[in-house]
Amino acid sequence: MYEKSKFKVIFWVITCIIIAGITGLGVLMGLSSLITERDVMPMMIMGIFLLIIVLVIILAGITVYKDAKKLQLDPWMWILIVMYVPYFIGLIIYLVVRSNEKKRVRCVHCGNPVESDYNICPHCGHELAKVCSNCGKYVNKQFNICPYCGKDL
Repeated sequence: MYEKSKFKVIFWVITCIIIAGITGLGVLMGLSSLITERDVMPMMIMGIFLLIIVLVIILAGITVYKDAKKLQLDPWMWILIVMYVPYFIGLIIYLVVRSNEKKRVRCVHCGNPVESDYNICPHCGHELAKVCSNCGKYVNKQFNICPYCGKDL
């Protein structure tokens, strides 16, 4: 399935610009160290430190992409926010939004996504919960006793 998301294009454009900039900066730093013949060790330590930070950001992006896709959110928008909003603020925003997102399940009849608290599937009309004959409230289909009135279902 091909995803058409403007955030996907924006993500890859920004990523290519950053990679080109880092590559150019690395080449310039390498050339300047050869010309001045100063100690290269501090630059290597700084490079390793930056590499670790970049790997952590990429790992966070991959994790958020998979999680957002599972929750049926726009994964490209969230990977863009998480990877390019500085100081992990994007990750914090994602975690807050994610915790407020209603959990979705699939209708057993038609397979379409529905909210976990729906009683009837809005796509096919299939009853997702049963109605207590005594009090008239919807209860989980697996329940044998109504949690509201205590009568057998």
